[in-house]
Amino acid sequence: VWAILDPAAIIVLLVFLHGYIRGGTDPASSVEFFFWPVWAFFLFSQPVNAANGAVSASKGLMSYRQIQPLDVILARALIDWSLLLLVGVVAVVGWWLAGFSVHIADPLGIAIYPLCLLFLALGYGVMSEIASTVFPDMRRVLAIVMRPLLFISGLFFTMDMVPPEAQPWLFWNPVLHLVDLMRGAATSDYTSPGSPVYALFCAGGISLIGMALYHYYHDVIQQP
Repeated sequence: VWAILDPAAIIVLLVFLHGYIRGGTDPASSVEFFFWPVWAFFLFSQPVNAANGAVSASKGLMSYRQIQPLDVILARALIDWSLLLLVGVVAVVGWWLAGFSVHIADPLGIAIYPLCLLFLALGYGVMSEIASTVFPDMRRVLAIVMRPLLFISGLFFTMDMVPPEAQPWLFWNPVLHLVDLMRGAATSDYTSPGSPVYALFCAGGISLIGMALYHYYHDVIQQP
């Protein structure tokens, strides 16, 4: 239930702000505008949150030789991502059954970008959990990094709304690219300038760092 209520509450708040405070007249268009980026952001943030603390919470499981720390991190992240994917499908079907039209401009993009977000989330989740397990103070630093992502990842704006002076800073965020690409794939009146290649490059680089940390500190991580 909470998996549905958590993103739904954010969507309702955004629609209220857009539709009533800023003077929007079509709540349905506001839901469509905000649903896809909120869902995309949750497809990244929830697996990352699930990966955080996975090693310390599963020390008992890792007493079995077959189960490695990486297995626990990936399993928790994949479960949360799969649950959010199901929530998105249920929401779209429910929207359609309620009598509202559902027009997806790029179905292939809607299928691919969640996988890109999963790859990015797994890479960041592995890196952050290994670093936080070996260096406990890093958990606070990485938590601080995650907090502003909600505001700079395109939930409230599109990439073409970003002022030119802020683009060199905000466009470094790979989550922003994928969130904006998801919005562009779902709506026919917006073409996203986001780059999936850049986002996947970042995911690959972060994954390599995470795996390097994992192999270097493997024995330390497995200690009870």
